[in-house]
Amino acid sequence: MNYRRFLNDKDYLAIITKEGLSQLLREEHDRILQAEESAEQDMREFLDQYYEIEKVLAQGKSIREYSPMVTYPADAYFYVKTENSKGDIVLQIARSLTSINAYHKPTLKVYWERVLNFDGIDTDKVMPYFQMRTYRPGDIVKYSTEFWRCVLCNGWDFNNIVIPGLNAWKEVPVRAWEPLFEWVLNDVCSYDGVFYALISEDGLDTSQTPDESNCWGEIGEYTTDYEYSYGEDSHDYVVCEGTVFLPFINPNADKLEENVNYVFDDPRNLNVVKHMTRIAIYYLHQTISPTNIPQSRQYMYEESKDWLYKASKFKLNPQLPRKMDPVTKEPKVDWALADFSAPYDTDTNPWLM
Repeated sequence: MNYRRFLNDKDYLAIITKEGLSQLLREEHDRILQAEESAEQDMREFLDQYYEIEKVLAQGKSIREYSPMVTYPADAYFYVKTENSKGDIVLQIARSLTSINAYHKPTLKVYWERVLNFDGIDTDKVMPYFQMRTYRPGDIVKYSTEFWRCVLCNGWDFNNIVIPGLNAWKEVPVRAWEPLFEWVLNDVCSYDGVFYALISEDGLDTSQTPDESNCWGEIGEYTTDYEYSYGEDSHDYVVCEGTVFLPFINPNADKLEENVNYVFDDPRNLNVVKHMTRIAIYYLHQTISPTNIPQSRQYMYEESKDWLYKASKFKLNPQLPRKMDPVTKEPKVDWALADFSAPYDTDTNPWLM
C-alpha cells in the first residue's frame, strides 16, 4: 500500500522556494515520501505515549483530491486544484459548505443486495459504508439503517463508487423499429444496432427508417461531462452497457463553486504541520548531501526535535488531544502518586491515641 501523505507541497513552499524544493527532489519524487515517513516516525516516537498523534496524522492523511464520483456531505475536507499568482497549479485543502452531489452512472449490474438473514452476523461489528474504501463480494456494511452485502467489486480502488441502494436511472423499454407502426412522441426504438428516440411527429413518415427521417434522433452514449435533465417531464435518454436509460433523480455531479458549496480550510494541527515539514526537509537534505546540510535547516531541525522532546515531557502545550487513562478516565500523565500513610483507625494503629 502506497504511503498516504499528511503534508502537501504547499506546506514546503512556506519555508522553501519551488526551485529549491525541485533541486532537492531532482525529479525523484519518492524522496519526499521517504522524508515524510521518517518525519512522521519521529512524531510518533516522541508523542505517541501521551497524545493522540495517530488520530491527528490520520485526519490529514485521509484528505484526498476532489473526485466527482464521490458525494461529499457538509463539512467534508478534500483537495482542490487552484492556480497561484505564477500560473502554477497547486492543491489546496477545502471544506464543503453543503452536500456536493457526485455523478451516478447508469447500470443494470447489481453491486449490493440487502441483508435479510442475519444468522451468523454480529451487527454491532459491521462497519458503516464509506465511499473511500474498496469492497469485494461478501463484504457487509451498514448504510443508514440498513445492512448491505457486496455482490460485485466496487469502491475507490476500482474507480467505481456505488452507494448501496442508490440508483438515479431507470431502464427504458425499447422496441425494434418496424415500418407503418403507430409511433408516439418520445418512443424509443432500435434499428441496425443503434437506438433512436422519436423527437418530433411533424411530417413523420412511418415508412422511413430512423436513419433517413429527421423525426428520429440517435441516442448518445453516457458521459459524465454532460448535464442531464431529470424529472417526470424529462426524456434525456442515454445508452450505457447496451441499454437505454432515463434519469429520474439528479444524476449529475455538482460544480465546485468557492463560497457557494466550499471554502478553503485546513483542519490539520498547525504545530504538527510546522514541525513535521521542518524535519522532513532536513531528511531531504540528509539524503542528498549528509555532510553539507545548510545551517538554517540544521537549526530548524534541532528546534523541532527540541519541541517534540518538551512536548513529550509536558514542558509545553503542543495543542494536541491527550490520550485517556483506561482506568481513571483522566488524561495520561508522566508521573504517578503513591500514598504511604496509615489509615486513621485507632483499633489497627496503636500509635494513635
